[in-house]
Amino acid sequence: MAVEGLYVPLILGVVSVFIGFIGALAGVGGGVLFTPLFLAFTAADINIVRATGLALAMTTSIFSSVRYIRAGITNLNIILFSSFFLTIGAVFGATMGIYLVHQYGQVGAAVTRLALGVLLIVIIVVMSLRRVEWPEAREDRFTKLFDLRGVYFEQSLKREVRYAARNAHIAAVFLFLVGVISGTFGLGGGWALVPVLNLVSGLPLKVAVATSVASIAVGDAAGLWVYYHHAYLLPEMFIAVVPGVVVGATLGAKVALRVKASIVKYAVMGVMLVSGIQLIIRGISSLI
Repeated sequence: MAVEGLYVPLILGVVSVFIGFIGALAGVGGGVLFTPLFLAFTAADINIVRATGLALAMTTSIFSSVRYIRAGITNLNIILFSSFFLTIGAVFGATMGIYLVHQYGQVGAAVTRLALGVLLIVIIVVMSLRRVEWPEAREDRFTKLFDLRGVYFEQSLKREVRYAARNAHIAAVFLFLVGVISGTFGLGGGWALVPVLNLVSGLPLKVAVATSVASIAVGDAAGLWVYYHHAYLLPEMFIAVVPGVVVGATLGAKVALRVKASIVKYAVMGVMLVSGIQLIIRGISSLI
């Protein structure tokens, strides 16, 4: 019995290393792969999976943000602005997600799976969007009001790059919605935050990524607290999953320099597509 009991954490650990590795190669958080895969292909409790997905996304974001902080790319004002709206959305989303399953039982779980399947298709479209590496640094009244601007040294250009976050009022709405989605489905929000900060606010790609990982660490912690408060964060699952993802992400970051990113990106999108279709099928079959 003791040996059999080792199988589940061992499998979780191996799968988590794979998720962290692929996630680092493709530039997506572990949560966006972990949660759909476990909800689509296992019978694990939906709330426990979502809580673990948030914990996983938060942990990987903390580790990822260190290198950006050391490089001087992170901007505290922009992070605080993003985190504020992301946190409110994550708490609301987590509360709504738990309520939906509690109130409507299997129907609520089926609707959640179905909605997540559709969302994965949307995420694939978002990941396909063309991003602007060096947007023009244009300021508006919100930029000046919240001091959402800065400068960092870009190694590839061998010069300083000045930037400014514009359209803060529009970005705030998107940030809140990303938080809601993150809390409801336990995905983390890097897949959406980077396009919002880059395409809507006009931040350089590296600054958008640096802001995204730091903001996710804050916002997901708030959403995770809601699941923890309802006793859905299981220490044994957290311990089995998070170290594996950290190891995988570390290895993936090293290999990423030698592998063509587009190939891995499309492979991840393929995994997400299969998971999305399976989630939609499971959701519809449970409702019929």
